[in-house]
Amino acid sequence: MSDEINILYCLNDAYLYPMINMLYSMRLYNQTRVNVFVLTTSFSEQSEQKLIEHCQKLNVNAHIQRIEFEAEMKNAGHYSVDMYLRIFAFKYLPSNIHKILYVDADMLFCDDVEKIYDNNISNCKIACVAEPCQKKLKKLKHRLGVEHLYFNSGMLLMNLDNIRKGWNEENVWNYIKRYTPLLTYPDQDILNVMCKEEDLMFLNGICNNMIRHNSLKNKTKDTVLVHYVGKKKPWNVQFLRKHERLFWKVFKTTGITEFCPMKCKKLSGGGRKTSSN
Repeated sequence: MSDEINILYCLNDAYLYPMINMLYSMRLYNQTRVNVFVLTTSFSEQSEQKLIEHCQKLNVNAHIQRIEFEAEMKNAGHYSVDMYLRIFAFKYLPSNIHKILYVDADMLFCDDVEKIYDNNISNCKIACVAEPCQKKLKKLKHRLGVEHLYFNSGMLLMNLDNIRKGWNEENVWNYIKRYTPLLTYPDQDILNVMCKEEDLMFLNGICNNMIRHNSLKNKTKDTVLVHYVGKKKPWNVQFLRKHERLFWKVFKTTGITEFCPMKCKKLSGGGRKTSSN
């Protein structure tokens, strides 16, 4: 059992409320001391105050760091430049932070975060979950020169000490510049290229259960962390199945009234509008 848990987000204003909702879901299963670090290029003062307000309610320590950061974006789509900040966590986070759990904001805890955080990662750089459809990624892996299992970057349990020993800012930028023309999933592809087999520890899929809108293959038994992957999220299209509607079940506990799917239309990339009911 950990004395405290460090959690990292890299995002902009668009994902403020999903992030807050995720923190509420975490507190349903765990009351350990938590430090939340937010690396961002464009978090507004209003968003910062809203996050701090809810973190205080949840007894969570919030640390927001705005960073001037630019990177070439190929076919950016619904991605933002903030996604790259997770790769540079070793640089921007305090040197006394040795271990941290990075999570995307489009996730929801369904069990105790310590089932992920307490994994022993002393002999690797990152603990992660492999993408479930490796055969479909064969061409992508070949193009990038990736030989290990291709992993999803939405949940990364990071050993920052080992990363600091093996990575430096110049090398990371060299990877980004070299591979930008080949990228499909920008930060995720870069991380898969940078990491070697010995750098990784693969966790069970329940630690990053990737759910797609209305997929018949969605399963959540024993899930610790649900990940709503793809452009369609529970707050911008109607998710019909019970486990997919968990987002709004938790959201009702936040007391937030100013957030609704109508205001997130720009994130949807299409799909039906729905109410929060």
